[in-house]
Amino acid sequence: MTTLIIISGPVFAEDSNATQLTNTQTKTIDNTVTTEPVTNTQTEVISESPYNREIDLDINPEHQEALENHTPIIDVKSKSGKTINDYTLQKTNTTNYKIQFTDDEDEYELNVTVLGHKSQLINIKTLLSPNTSLYTAKQSLTPIAYNLLIISGSSTYAKPALDSNIALRNEGYYHNLRFFTPEDITSATDEKLAAIKEYVTKADTIILEMIGVKNANTIYNLVKDTTVPNIALRCSSTFNLTSYSDIDIT
Repeated sequence: MTTLIIISGPVFAEDSNATQLTNTQTKTIDNTVTTEPVTNTQTEVISESPYNREIDLDINPEHQEALENHTPIIDVKSKSGKTINDYTLQKTNTTNYKIQFTDDEDEYELNVTVLGHKSQLINIKTLLSPNTSLYTAKQSLTPIAYNLLIISGSSTYAKPALDSNIALRNEGYYHNLRFFTPEDITSATDEKLAAIKEYVTKADTIILEMIGVKNANTIYNLVKDTTVPNIALRCSSTFNLTSYSDIDIT
């Protein structure tokens, strides 16, 4: 009796991550040919990352253009307060960024800054990915642009303010600018006045410039209840700290 056994299938390299493949085994016994399945073990070679922490951020700022030619500034701290300085930041698509580093903690505080936008602070916990030594996390965030409001008694001040805003945008600083004269406010319809009041509420900085006696009370009533962090003055004595001392002016 003659037995001929032929095993067909690939030759596999040895590694730690195994998957099973079914190949064929052909036998010839007494001139009868049969085919039987044979299960082989194939290993997939996976290159290990030099890092053990990976955080994916989906960053969607109010002005997406701010990220076209500039990278967000990201400060990373562990829950214990340790600053993580040695990390890599990789842009994976239009809005996604991957941070990789090595550490022995699993909770982190990230302070993310996009030019022209307010910094956004997030707390994130990394979790161990199955069958790896890599801790990962994902987070989406939507940074809000700074809002600058200028109320000026001189309409000629609008052009340099606008030119400055355009120049800053060309450098990646995409903040919001609103410019009004006192006459814009006193002659505004109810709808437009409501919009101006909303701008006052949202403003991070208000600049009051050349507000004369005629319009001082109007402007005062517009801004007196605001909680805006910064109000800057460039006015004569008719609109000064003594007359309006209850306004928190920088």
